[in-house]
Amino acid sequence: MCFVSYIVTFPDANMSDMRPPFGSSTDLSEARDRLAGVAFEAIWERDLENDALRWDENLESIFGYRRDEVASHLGWWRERVHPEDRARVEQTAADAIRGDAPGWSNEYRFRRKDGSWAWVASRCAIERDANGRARRAIGAMIDISKLKEAESQLRQVLDTLPVGVAVVNRAGDVVLHNRASSRIWGGLIVPGQERYAKSEGFWHGSGKAIGPEEWASRRAVAAGEISRDELIDINTFDGQRRTIENYAAPIRDQDGIITGAVVVNGKTDEYYAVLDQAARQVASAHVASALSLFPGSYTVRLNNSDVAANLQAGAMLELKPGTVNVEVGTDEYYAVLDAATRQLASSHVGRALGLFAGSYTVRINNSDAQADVRAGESTNVPAGTLAVHGSTDEYYAVMNNAGVQLASAHLEKPLAFVPGTYNVKVNNTTTPATMVSGVTTEVKTGAVVLQGSTDEYYAVVDSAGTQLASAHLGHALSLVPGAYRAKLNNVALAVQVDAGHSGDYQSGSLNVKTTGSDYYVVLDGSGTQLASKQVNQPVSLPAGRYTVKLGDNTRPAAVTAGQAVVVNW
Repeated sequence: MCFVSYIVTFPDANMSDMRPPFGSSTDLSEARDRLAGVAFEAIWERDLENDALRWDENLESIFGYRRDEVASHLGWWRERVHPEDRARVEQTAADAIRGDAPGWSNEYRFRRKDGSWAWVASRCAIERDANGRARRAIGAMIDISKLKEAESQLRQVLDTLPVGVAVVNRAGDVVLHNRASSRIWGGLIVPGQERYAKSEGFWHGSGKAIGPEEWASRRAVAAGEISRDELIDINTFDGQRRTIENYAAPIRDQDGIITGAVVVNGKTDEYYAVLDQAARQVASAHVASALSLFPGSYTVRLNNSDVAANLQAGAMLELKPGTVNVEVGTDEYYAVLDAATRQLASSHVGRALGLFAGSYTVRINNSDAQADVRAGESTNVPAGTLAVHGSTDEYYAVMNNAGVQLASAHLEKPLAFVPGTYNVKVNNTTTPATMVSGVTTEVKTGAVVLQGSTDEYYAVVDSAGTQLASAHLGHALSLVPGAYRAKLNNVALAVQVDAGHSGDYQSGSLNVKTTGSDYYVVLDGSGTQLASKQVNQPVSLPAGRYTVKLGDNTRPAAVTAGQAVVVNW
């Protein structure tokens, strides 16, 4: 089997180095004045002793929050950091504050005023006293959503290519790669020094080992050399033997300085190898090409499948391998395993692999089928397509009958499986799906959304009260059709999810208007506390009758769906 390989390298820098740097001056006031004129950055200043936090006016132009909507405490910012990013971001800041770092930086999702999420890059400098104790920090937050979108689009393009792509910097460190590259090399080693030390390659034909400095990517960076049609044999990181064609070219900046090289791996044709009785490779050739050998006993290897060959003087020995293929309409790869479940080879669906006669296991998305390959014959492994439909930006998972996850994909992206019965899981709701060869099995989810006017989250629970998923008010969740309950501030609301439809439910809001900064409590009919909020701040609730408690005083309140109720105290 042969693969094509290109290599590209970039400068020794991470993506954040491409963004405007934050000054390291200890005069934070001067730094604040300098940064305040940058219209695309929201400048913030945090008192590290009491967690007071102040923002400049750019917060409104970039993220939509007016000055009178922004509270001057850390909690206001924390509530707007995506729940999946919050712990990581806060830990980074805490480590920098407790240590002796000059500042910290992070990338995370921040909620805009309209409820949408922005990817932001935030960097800051810390001011410390004479004892090294952190007193305050000043930083800048920039919206990098378009950059993230471009990175995502590039990733999608790379992952749809039938060839593997890897990007390395001058040190050889991998900074970008696609799935096909990892499959071809049997894994990924990011650090260049370690990868070159562990990579095992041999010049095809001579069998001479390739040294760390002889790889085409190294020569491209070091000397600007362009390499073409290098046929080499590699031992992959997962223990397989493959033949690849290698191409490499240097990348230069506008001043002509070499900044790196690019690697693309793609299957071309297949090669067979001949091994002697000591398992040493003595020759190789393209399938259907003849080799001249001295009489003797050999092993012939094709895609890591072996057959014994006894060559007699003056005789022509013709070996006829068979082929195996998975014909299905998805953009995926299948693998072939031997009886010991060792992976022998892999290929894109629709592209056959040559193998010597024998029994094999063909695996696609961790679903297995047995394949008996016969000499000179083509074996097609049956597979079906699973399409899970949904209207939200979410993922589904496919499980086997033992509850083990086999694969996952974005809603509307199909996956291939061998025939059988599986379970499809969306936001912890499950439905069975039967796969039939050559048939597309469609699963239609529905969606539910709880609308509300406050900056709060709702949850969806099943009949046993187990939480299945949660989302911000106004954001929909995809679920398997059925009856559920939406829970908002500990109040449950019955909801129905129908296939192909989005159920829209309304909450109302309750607010206590008065002077001061006390907190009010909302109770249900049995006196159980449901929620609490600072006075003059609304809380969303399903329609119903409640009791509001402020201090030792209580008052009844009726909440109506889609309306704001104000209790003047």
